[in-house]
Amino acid sequence: MSKTSCRALMRHLSLLIIVIASIAGCSSDGDDSQGGPNTNGSSGTDLIVRGHITGVSFGMGAPPPPLGNVDVAAGIDRNGDGKITDDEMVHASSDFNGDYTVSVGVSEGDHVVMSYRYEGLAPHYRRIIASGPGQTVIDVNMAELKPLKCEANACLLEGNQLRIDGLPQGTSGFAKLFNPVAQPEAFPGAFEESTGKLLISGVFSVVELEDANGNALRDLPSPATLRMTVPVDTWNIIIDIHPGTDRIEVPLYAFDENIGTWVRDGEAYLEDSQGVIIPESSLPAIRDGSYDDTVVSVGDVSHFSYWNVDWPVESHGCVSGVVLDENGKIAVGATVFVRGATYTGSSSPQTIGNDGRFCVDVMRSEGPGEDLDQDGVTGETHSVSIRVSYQNKVFDLGKVDIDATAATCSEGGCTDMGDIRLTNDKTLQLALCTVSGFIKDVKGNPVSGASVFAYDDSVESEWLTSVCGQAFENCTLLATSEADGSFVITTGILETMTLMAMYSTDPEEGHHVFRFSERWFPDCPSGPITVTLDQGYDSIELSLSISGNEISWTPNLPVNLLMVSDSEGDNKWMLTGKEPPGFTSPITYGSVPPKATQVAPAQGQPAALASEDTISIAGSATTSDGYPLAISGSATIP
Repeated sequence: MSKTSCRALMRHLSLLIIVIASIAGCSSDGDDSQGGPNTNGSSGTDLIVRGHITGVSFGMGAPPPPLGNVDVAAGIDRNGDGKITDDEMVHASSDFNGDYTVSVGVSEGDHVVMSYRYEGLAPHYRRIIASGPGQTVIDVNMAELKPLKCEANACLLEGNQLRIDGLPQGTSGFAKLFNPVAQPEAFPGAFEESTGKLLISGVFSVVELEDANGNALRDLPSPATLRMTVPVDTWNIIIDIHPGTDRIEVPLYAFDENIGTWVRDGEAYLEDSQGVIIPESSLPAIRDGSYDDTVVSVGDVSHFSYWNVDWPVESHGCVSGVVLDENGKIAVGATVFVRGATYTGSSSPQTIGNDGRFCVDVMRSEGPGEDLDQDGVTGETHSVSIRVSYQNKVFDLGKVDIDATAATCSEGGCTDMGDIRLTNDKTLQLALCTVSGFIKDVKGNPVSGASVFAYDDSVESEWLTSVCGQAFENCTLLATSEADGSFVITTGILETMTLMAMYSTDPEEGHHVFRFSERWFPDCPSGPITVTLDQGYDSIELSLSISGNEISWTPNLPVNLLMVSDSEGDNKWMLTGKEPPGFTSPITYGSVPPKATQVAPAQGQPAALASEDTISIAGSATTSDGYPLAISGSATIP
């Protein structure tokens, strides 16, 4: 996150607190219209998908704004050739309020692949399993893509969180790295692979590239090497799929946009922040969180969209039932959403057909000595949360414990809920949610003084007074972590909850540290949570001195840009680094050091230094714990 972004966060945090306080007790005349109405001649054989799309939040604690003009597509591989062509898709756009509606003709068993695209944001994908016509609601929050820094044959994200080597010359693009624990709602499709096995995700990313001519680059002429930093949150589920070698090897999956699911596509191995292969002997330290370096997956890829380090679950369970309306009749057209309550993962939504039945494969409970979710704890009881969308209402069916016996929807033996009646007492209601937990850094140390916020972006601010009180006396909208990292916060939620935490400090003059984390929850967490501040940056302001023609700076860190401009702002002399990390001081004006290249003037010597000339330097690096480090400094000659 840039320094500008940090300042924006602080501005909007202050604004949010002022706005919430000022609107307490006030009413709003919000626009209740439903947008994007491209129903394309919907009929009794159509699945109607509607929802609300939001974009990138303006700042800490500020709910993400509605996003208009998003391209929404619903596609079905109708001819079974493994591809969804444009004539097999129906398109719509979200309106100014972020609302959309799209209608597509379906038959029982169709897999409808939903895609959401907006320039500069990560594409989003969901798959719906249709049992027949009906209506369903899919709300989407779209994540911001970050620009890749590309030089020669390599592209990397700021902070080296993601790196691609072996690309064609002139490649450029954008990318985003995701933490599946903190950002499960961004996971494309469902947590399952094409063969039906459930997946446990360690890290996933999206990459969108262009060639030197500006054309989309999806298939590479030869394989490139993709490096993704694995978040500390998922270290405990890492296992070696090929024990007995000199390295820790993990599976790689690519997302197939045509079938809306993940496909096994090669393997990766793990290395540290210096590019050294991590030996198998370090795996126990990684799994228990005591490993003192960065963990990076390294694997060859031949194409780009979404990539994922996943582990398939060989044996799972399933949950089934019959959905009825409040009068006991089959709730035809309802949609069932199933999400892991004790594990990270969700299944593809299913619509209800004429028989009223649904069945979803899920993580089963563990028998004695079993560790299906690879978290190092055996014999756990796994449960799922189930919600149903029907006739513009959302019903919460609560949590269901899954049997330990292996079962599948195709073979039977599922945990069966029997008849489920959608009565008014099951509709989602705005309620208070109290969350407690701990804020930690990437090394697992407690963080004191972090600011913590929680909100449901489907809840309007003025609604909060109904549960928080007119003066918000029943809620704690902003909390600060204690010396042991602990915090307690209370807010009102209706559907989901987003929790954000941030921390900043200046450990020494000129050195600023900013840390940030965001966690998403499908409902109110029932127990303490741990939030790892795995995003952020460091910045160091260098002190420049000029003595005659000698330019020096302290601390003497490498930089990759030095620029001298006159009092009018015109460039007199510019150096750039030949390769990372750059060049150090002292520099003699007009003399090019071995690790630098003169950019200006194009030839010859620069004009002599003069009064009111400004000298600026800049550089970038990565901190020892994997955060981007921005280096800068400037001085003006008296």
